[in-house]
Amino acid sequence: MSAVALALAAHVQAVCPGTRATVLDLGVAPVDLPDAEWTVEGNPCREAPLLRLVGRVEGAVVRSFTVRPHLALERRGWVVGQAVAAGDPVEVEEGWVAWDTPPLQPARRMRARRDLVAGAAVGPFDVETVPDALRGDPVQLVVQRGALVLRVEGRLLADASTAEQTRAVNPATGAVLTGVLVDPGTVEIR
Repeated sequence: MSAVALALAAHVQAVCPGTRATVLDLGVAPVDLPDAEWTVEGNPCREAPLLRLVGRVEGAVVRSFTVRPHLALERRGWVVGQAVAAGDPVEVEEGWVAWDTPPLQPARRMRARRDLVAGAAVGPFDVETVPDALRGDPVQLVVQRGALVLRVEGRLLADASTAEQTRAVNPATGAVLTGVLVDPGTVEIR
């Protein structure tokens, strides 16, 4: 890697915290100034940065130009620990991902929406949270008004996670009720 490319990569790490860069194309012909000390001016933390490169020898500017380099920017993010097939549970670990990978808020239980290879970046479109209860599961529908508690059997109409609002049907009456899944077998009607 040239001295200019090294200076550019160092500038990215200094200006864009938590980022590392690989210079794919500097945007200029190779510069042969082995004694020059290079500095970079501008914000490289975006897709197509416009930067100023300045080469100095003994403090005097010997070369200066504006470039639009092609950078591969990476940031810390979540990657797949080992290869998984669609529908299988996913375990993620921290690693380097492309700068534009959508951020993921890992859940305690996730499954792959598609096949994922080991080390691949994981975004919100690659995984889904595994619900605590599935559509059609039997549940207790609980209605409480003061000291009166009514419990009836019901069935979930959609997948749901604990503390999430969901709908269930009372098969005896056909009534559809909206409540909160308090555990995998109980929907509290509020």
